[in-house]
Amino acid sequence: DAYNKAGVEMPVNLKLCFEGREEAGSDGLEELIVREMGNDGFFQDIDFIVISDSGSLGAKPCVTYGLRGIAEFDVSVSGPVDNLHSGIYGGVAREPMTDLIKALSSLTDEKENLDIPDLNGMVAPVSE
Repeated sequence: DAYNKAGVEMPVNLKLCFEGREEAGSDGLEELIVREMGNDGFFQDIDFIVISDSGSLGAKPCVTYGLRGIAEFDVSVSGPVDNLHSGIYGGVAREPMTDLIKALSSLTDEKENLDIPDLNGMVAPVSE
């Protein structure tokens, strides 16, 4: 709007794409972008794509400088097909759900900080 009011041509080709499924993982968004980068596609003549999953804190514009990511994965647990009576089979029969809960709970510490070995080494330091 500022460029238009000043009568100045925009120095970039700006296109907006609004997608409302971020809370569900944005299924299909990547495929759409790749497809539309081809000939006659919506994104054919762009150099960069910026994804903003943020909001404004008030009437003033703001710059979002950090967002959480989305990680999606499938986990399967299995155990004996039949119920086991621990007295007959001697010793403790492990419960797969208990093992899964323990594994998931080990991902964070008591303050809910991620507690995954070497994870912090993969995170870029904050720049000035």
